[in-house]
Amino acid sequence: MVKIFVYGILVGRYDSRQPASLRGFEKVREDSFDSIIPNENTWVGGELIDVEQWQFEDIDNIECYPDYYTRFKVDVEVEGGIERAWVYQQTRHFKPEVEIGTIKD
Repeated sequence: MVKIFVYGILVGRYDSRQPASLRGFEKVREDSFDSIIPNENTWVGGELIDVEQWQFEDIDNIECYPDYYTRFKVDVEVEGGIERAWVYQQTRHFKPEVEIGTIKD
């Protein structure tokens, strides 16, 4: 299974999900699409979903990865602890040198 933190159009679309939050980012909306940008003073609410590999590939297509969105791993807070998961971000906002608490895979 692949873990993904979702905060926009994918929220509520998958059976295997739980409430989650991503600290150190804020949600922004540009061109009618949600994205996140680093901001260590805030957090983004969303869901942690568990998907099969084929669904992960479908989500890459939905998010137009890697052309419109990029993805990287983050630590998200869920009830009972921290989980490591992928998150998508519009490529125009992606600046690996300033990402907070992330490792690009």
